[in-house]
Amino acid sequence: MRRVEAAVAAILALSSVTFLYAAVRVVQALLFPEPNPALVVWSTRIAMFWRIGVVVYASLLIVPMALRWARRDLAAACRAAVWAVPVAAVTLAVQAAVFP
Repeated sequence: MRRVEAAVAAILALSSVTFLYAAVRVVQALLFPEPNPALVVWSTRIAMFWRIGVVVYASLLIVPMALRWARRDLAAACRAAVWAVPVAAVTLAVQAAVFP
């Protein structure tokens, strides 16, 4: 049972990485306009790396909460995990289309 709970928590955390990256990118695009990251060849201060670092850190904070939730109510956590993946994918696709 512990493996299932850990797997569900991992799905929720990994989905949050994708969702949070898209959300941070949209907020940064609206508040702090910058060059398109796809056009930037290399820079020591490229914003994409900072966004990735921030969202991975935030998602690592989600792991213990997701694991605790999966241990308390596995069925609800599984239902959330089933929805988390497509929601994260759609969010990232919309972000990529609107704010590349």
